[in-house]
Amino acid sequence: MIAVDLPGHGRSSAPTDPLRYTLVRTAKDLTRVLDELELEQVAVYGYSMGGRAAIRFALDHRDRVAALMLESTSPGIERASDRAQRVAADMTLADLIEREGIEAFVARWEQLPLWENQKVLPEASRRALREQRLANDPHGLANSLRGAGTGVDADVFDRIPEIDIPTLILAGELDEKYVELGRRMEKELVHGELKIVEHAGHSIHLEQPDAVIDQVRTFLVKTRNA
Repeated sequence: MIAVDLPGHGRSSAPTDPLRYTLVRTAKDLTRVLDELELEQVAVYGYSMGGRAAIRFALDHRDRVAALMLESTSPGIERASDRAQRVAADMTLADLIEREGIEAFVARWEQLPLWENQKVLPEASRRALREQRLANDPHGLANSLRGAGTGVDADVFDRIPEIDIPTLILAGELDEKYVELGRRMEKELVHGELKIVEHAGHSIHLEQPDAVIDQVRTFLVKTRNA
């Protein structure tokens, strides 16, 4: 397995130019990673923003993707007015991160309703997750919002039918927004299947890791044998 930190996150660099963070550019970066590792094709798994990056990679570099797995993600925001609102909110948040620092941002971030289910995680898991968040570069996170936020990034709903490879969509049953988005994508995909994971919200891999492993293993075995 190869785990890739997106630009501005984790151990990846944090360029000063927000345009360096676009998902189109990230998709090109992923091809370079595969080239360096001498891998022609891979099965790609993406969660949330990483799922949007995975969708873009599958659209722009179809020949490098054998199968696609998407957790709690979407192809973007369709309505122009909604995108504009999201852009404004993300730009404000980006400025806030740089002004107040990473600790203040993480404290705010962890209070979002989206992460409500993470409160039931074991203390050790929550502590590790917090430490991971605090290790991010605040300028990297801010520029990621400016260059690859959901509002800034192009909506690719109308291109979903172009993805003709086996695609697994995972959504937590408590995450109603992404359950509905998953259903929409499933209808548009040529070889898509939606699996709704019980007792899970947005972060399915943290809340129900065994269920995610089972779904992924079953999907990959079926894909390999097809």
